[in-house]
Amino acid sequence: MSSNRLDKLRSINKKKENSVTDKEALKDLVMSDIRNIQSTFDYDSLGIDSLDKNLLIDFEKGLLVQGKRLGEIAYEIGDILEKARAVFNRYAKSENDPSFMMWYQNVGLNKDQVSIFTKRYQLCLSYKDKKETILSLTDHAVKLLSNKKTPEIVLEKVLSGEVKTAREIKEANEKAISKIFEIEEVVDFDVFEKNSIWINKKNKEEYKVISLAIDATNSRDGLSVVLYLKNNKYFVRDRAEFLEKFYRKHNL
Repeated sequence: MSSNRLDKLRSINKKKENSVTDKEALKDLVMSDIRNIQSTFDYDSLGIDSLDKNLLIDFEKGLLVQGKRLGEIAYEIGDILEKARAVFNRYAKSENDPSFMMWYQNVGLNKDQVSIFTKRYQLCLSYKDKKETILSLTDHAVKLLSNKKTPEIVLEKVLSGEVKTAREIKEANEKAISKIFEIEEVVDFDVFEKNSIWINKKNKEEYKVISLAIDATNSRDGLSVVLYLKNNKYFVRDRAEFLEKFYRKHNL
């Protein structure tokens, strides 16, 4: 047998060994994840025996681990879609060029699926330290969270872990929007007069309001925002959130 052929065989065997090692390492990692999961479900209230209780706990842990894997897969798909979109955009003949849509439909995806994959991916890029939290959200939760009408305060609650499920996001939205309407009923636009001074409730520092504006970003189009200034730096914040975090300084 020639030396080249022997080298190739050795290379193939080495790859097989590495593949086996990688699979074993992955299995150990998954098992470690499963062991570290702490169930919060009240199995004792079901009145079942210990064997079935432990069986259900194992099922729960297995689902959570697989859900984590699905989250990572969703992130990778979002990454691929965004990169593919960038390529198609380079050749688009108009803003509504259908080439990208035709391409993803050809691989079996629809508009809603692509929207959720890309929005989840974009959220992960915007909040890198909260990636694990974002990947654990359901598709419905991501869809609600990405809606331009969802107040910023709700997003903060989701990222902090205070709000987790789609139902909780919906309820938080309703409460926040209801609060916005209450605020708007009692707050006159004159309160945001140009060069008025506002104080941050948390750090007690003063900021100067420049004006009200309308956000034209696609995902937040039509949202009322406040443009304000401090130390020659301009800031923009959701109007309702601004009113929650600042109060106006009145001259005595």
